[in-house]
Order: sequence, then structure tokens, then C-alpha cells
Amino acid sequence: MNAIQNTGFLNLFAVTTLNGFTPSVGYVYDAVAHTITITDNSTYAAGDAIKIVHIHITDRMGGQVYNKVTVHGGGGAVAVDVSGLNAIEGFTINCTVLSNNGALGDLSAYGVGSTSPSTANLAYVNKQLA
Repeated sequence: MNAIQNTGFLNLFAVTTLNGFTPSVGYVYDAVAHTITITDNSTYAAGDAIKIVHIHITDRMGGQVYNKVTVHGGGGAVAVDVSGLNAIEGFTINCTVLSNNGALGDLSAYGVGSTSPSTANLAYVNKQLA
């Protein structure tokens, strides 16, 4: 017996109708070079553009690295050095996309390099106005 059904709880406060803004961040994990390349692929509303994408990558042992993307598309891709992290159980990638007009999107991927593919887009989108 379930006392409470909480399957939709993660998206309780998610804004899904922020017109013209679709946060999207791609990643590529290179186990040989020990890097995770992050690219902002977001769609911005007319008159808006990327301000910053904050990148936070962690391992299962508590190690973490931070970086940022400030240019949209492949020309702004950033290779984050993860050589100091423990890759055995994969990485968690959390990114926050912020636009010049205050549109904010949080995205994540879990188990990158372990149970998740080495190349994909982040998921678990939550949008809001900053």
C-alpha cells in the first residue's frame, strides 16, 4: 500500500510554457582524454540569447568540477577536464542555462560513462524565469 503517490513530484514546480525558450545541453564523454565536452543547444525566444551555462560535474565519491559556457552552439563548446574525478561509477552532470532576459533551465544526466551513453543531451528539464 502506498501512503502517497509522488511520481510527478520532480516536476511539481516546472514551467512548461516559457514561450520560445527550450533549454538543451549536449555532452560528449571521452574516456581516453578524460574530458566531458558541453555544448549549449538551447533555443531562445526572439530578442534573447545565452548569458551563461553553469556546469557542475560530480563523481560518486564527492569529487566535483565546475566550468561554464558563454557562447551558443558548437563554437562555444567547452571540454571539462574530469581527470581528477573517479570515473568508475560514472558522473553526474548538472547544467543551468540562463538567458539575457532571465529564462532559466536546469538539466541533468546521471551515470555518464557508466549506465548512461557517452554522447547525449541532458534531461530532467525544469524551466522558470529568474
